[in-house]
Amino acid sequence: MRPVRREMQCNWSETHPVAHALVVAAAAMALAGIVETFIEAIAGGVAAMVVYGSVDRAYMGDMGLISTVITMVSHIVVLLLYWFIFRKDLQGFFNARRFGEFVLLGWSVLAIGAFNLISEILEHESYGNPGVALLMGMQPGICEEIMLRVIPISLVMRSKERERLVIPVVVFTSLLFGLWHGFNILSGANPVTTLFQVIYATGVGFLFAAIYLRTGDIWITMFLHAITDTVYFLGAEAQSGDAILSQSTSFSDAVILLAYAVLYFANAFYVFRKNKRVEISDTWSRIWKVKTES
Repeated sequence: MRPVRREMQCNWSETHPVAHALVVAAAAMALAGIVETFIEAIAGGVAAMVVYGSVDRAYMGDMGLISTVITMVSHIVVLLLYWFIFRKDLQGFFNARRFGEFVLLGWSVLAIGAFNLISEILEHESYGNPGVALLMGMQPGICEEIMLRVIPISLVMRSKERERLVIPVVVFTSLLFGLWHGFNILSGANPVTTLFQVIYATGVGFLFAAIYLRTGDIWITMFLHAITDTVYFLGAEAQSGDAILSQSTSFSDAVILLAYAVLYFANAFYVFRKNKRVEISDTWSRIWKVKTES
């Protein structure tokens, strides 16, 4: 019976690669939550005592940056587990030798990040702690990339039909990333603001999915993602716990967000343009040591 079960598992991942990736990504998110809770239970109190001099904040569920660090650690643990499970076939997540070249694929992110940084400097009279901004920016850069990009995309690209699945996986993961930001509305965020955030995030997700598909290197999208969020969190008001939920979007802000989204989409189409599809397939054939013939 064991060979039959393995064959059924193989058939499920091959016949429904996108659904398979979604199920695994959802399971990975749940596992990350469990690991995070476990780490907080074991080390949270000690960390709170060291940082704050008291465990009271921990008991109140307000550990600030300690929770941010624990969340990142829990997601990295899940990524390592994912690699361990597929270690015989999966060659890795990085291509450091081409980091500089690959980062330039996200030219729109770098340009918009520079523009927003200048705007932050000119518009704000007060700024938050740069170290805090970096840490807060790193959390979504690491956690969201692992769960909404790396795991689902790499699993889909493990399929023998990877070349045919390039466009579907980009569309699927970018929509998932956009809708993920729509959950802010359940926590009291302004509906109109949330709508524009979803559109903007979908454009960002489209670009990051294209870059990860093209490079197979998670350093790139993590770096670009962290830059985007770190610049935002430089503002003193952005470092408050409910900054994203309480903000509203003016007409000019909405136009800017839509313009950014269009630029990201244009950048993404250039990154995985038609004449690069075979190159993308070859890249993932090297990342996964699996047979591609049917």
